[in-house]
Amino acid sequence: MLMLCMTLLAGKADAKALPFDGGPGASTPSLAADPSRGIVLTWQTRNGNEAQLNYALMDANGRELRRGVIASGSDWFVNWADFPSLAVLDTGDWVSFWLQKSAADTYAYDIRVVRSSNGGGRWTAPVTPHLDATATEHGFVSMQPLSEGRVQMLWLDGRNSGSAGHGDDHASEGPMSLRSAVIDRRGRVLESQELDGRTCSCCQTDSAALGEEIHAVYRDRSKAEIRDISMVTRDAEGRWSRPRQLQKDNWQTSACPVNGPAIAASGEQLIVA
Repeated sequence: MLMLCMTLLAGKADAKALPFDGGPGASTPSLAADPSRGIVLTWQTRNGNEAQLNYALMDANGRELRRGVIASGSDWFVNWADFPSLAVLDTGDWVSFWLQKSAADTYAYDIRVVRSSNGGGRWTAPVTPHLDATATEHGFVSMQPLSEGRVQMLWLDGRNSGSAGHGDDHASEGPMSLRSAVIDRRGRVLESQELDGRTCSCCQTDSAALGEEIHAVYRDRSKAEIRDISMVTRDAEGRWSRPRQLQKDNWQTSACPVNGPAIAASGEQLIVA
């Protein structure tokens, strides 16, 4: 059973735990706010080889209004650290994704993105934001809404790694990269580009919007195996900045800690942890 800890915004900010029956094998919960509908929870369930991505719509008090299935499949990559989420766009559309195996290797999987224009009742055919067609790792996704029903996708990309596996010391791997693309309302993949050519292999990314800018944070990786936190910024014209290190922690490790940063916007401030 999933337990939700929600902070209710009607008056004082008191957190309370809400029991939620996600079904057998429920895992990887993620929350998104829908200004016109309430709160959307996504999670995955497993039944043998079959995986399923689910959603539940709740009101501001955590009362469940309805639930449904986004997608299911027997060839998914289901993992505690790399998992789906949902974004609510300016049009009210929902966008979600799952990770689907592209080959037999453990870490060979693709990102599959779908959209619903009626609050989860119907979903489009999936599209893939990366166009390299390599049987390598693509995951650790962050999404941010853009204007006109577009969504900004960011992910870690293994097309240059030459491997679909994670070595114990990562020394023999080629570099993972941070890449971005925009998906429009018609499902077209636009503005594909590499933002950082050498990143940590399996650490979560995160992003936040501040005004018309999008700020993305991730764990970087130098040739000396320094894995500190970096940021890239997308301006109002859609141009991305060069990566900049947020703080020189000088954390040197030849292994992936599976521990990425988090970012949030509040007023005119960004908070990174």
